[in-house]
Amino acid sequence: MEDFQKIADEFNVQIRGIHGEHSESADHVYDISNRRRLGRGEVELVQDMYNGVKAMIAKEKELGGGAAPAQAAAPAQAVEECKAGPHLKKPEDITGLPIFPAGTKSLLCKNLDQAMWDQMKDVKDSCGFSFKGAILSGA
Repeated sequence: MEDFQKIADEFNVQIRGIHGEHSESADHVYDISNRRRLGRGEVELVQDMYNGVKAMIAKEKELGGGAAPAQAAAPAQAVEECKAGPHLKKPEDITGLPIFPAGTKSLLCKNLDQAMWDQMKDVKDSCGFSFKGAILSGA
């Protein structure tokens, strides 16, 4: 964790559990947010966040964590769909390809198609973090 804290300090971001400030993470899922919020331009804050997260991903890969799948996805069956929205509270609530309302402009809506869903829906990384968990906030 010390390596990640050094990265956070360098890029002015903070690491915390997903349940808010000062919370711990028992499942290796963390929230990364800007430490500085006022008196800085949006571009600078977004660039700090981008650079910090990118450096943390590189460090995680260097340490052997990250996207190594723990299991392969099952072959595609009948197409199942799931309406995207705030009713999706946990990864298990995503029961099929998320369908977004017309006019949605999120990157998840733009990039997640049936082929990617079929390939990734059951994949977990070496820490057990699921693809559904990764897309939950966007769905």
